[in-house]
Amino acid sequence: MQRPFLETQFQCLMMKVSWSIAHLDPLMLAKFQSIWDVGDANAETLKAAERVLQIIEETGVGSDSYRFYHWEAIRVTMTLSQMLLRHDTVEGRVSMDNLVRLCRQGLDLCRKMVPAILTRVEDALEQALDE
Repeated sequence: MQRPFLETQFQCLMMKVSWSIAHLDPLMLAKFQSIWDVGDANAETLKAAERVLQIIEETGVGSDSYRFYHWEAIRVTMTLSQMLLRHDTVEGRVSMDNLVRLCRQGLDLCRKMVPAILTRVEDALEQALDE
């Protein structure tokens, strides 16, 4: 139970770092890309987000400690939503349909882990996706 939870936290950290690198000034990114050994930061962000959702779906929802995974699911869904809002930076590299599908998957997982009365953030994200 501990190993998937730690991997989820690690993947969330990788996702946030990749997302931050993806939004550096292009000149600075080009200068440090060889030092940091970073490929396509947007693709790495998406890959880490998909892995977190996979771990939550396989391990988190079915375990007795499912509530521990809720914050990571929210974090991933928020980052994916940010990717959608900045569609100009990922256009051509990441499918918008895939991003919307992953956001909805994250919202569904979030709703499975907490009582319905506590899903205000999920409701707000759902409304944003519908618009």
